[in-house]
Amino acid sequence: MQAINLVLTPLDVALSLPFMRVGEFVLRRDPLPLSPAELIASIKEAGFWNAFGMLATGLGCAIVGWVFVMGPCGTALYFGLRPVLRKIMRKKHDAMMDDPLRGEEMEDPLLPRTRRRSTPDFPSTSS
Repeated sequence: MQAINLVLTPLDVALSLPFMRVGEFVLRRDPLPLSPAELIASIKEAGFWNAFGMLATGLGCAIVGWVFVMGPCGTALYFGLRPVLRKIMRKKHDAMMDDPLRGEEMEDPLLPRTRRRSTPDFPSTSS
């Protein structure tokens, strides 16, 4: 999982500005100047802490833009992948039920680790 986070970090950084612009549009704010020359000029003009506040506001706009974009995208992904994942799980379940020897021993990956067995363990009656 950590490897996926590291691989997607450049994409995250690349999408920060578009999400910031979407958030500024949604919140009806003026776009922040983000060129290096404009940033240095605003730090000199307004002071470090005021410029820091402006960048924090831009980060808040990026968060709002992310929520605004990813809400519908996440919903579409959920409903789009739901039939595919159900089909995969149905095939897995059918395979588990077709093999009576493995059916009792197979773990259910959707249950917490403490309750992974798909059938309860009963003490054996033979001594």
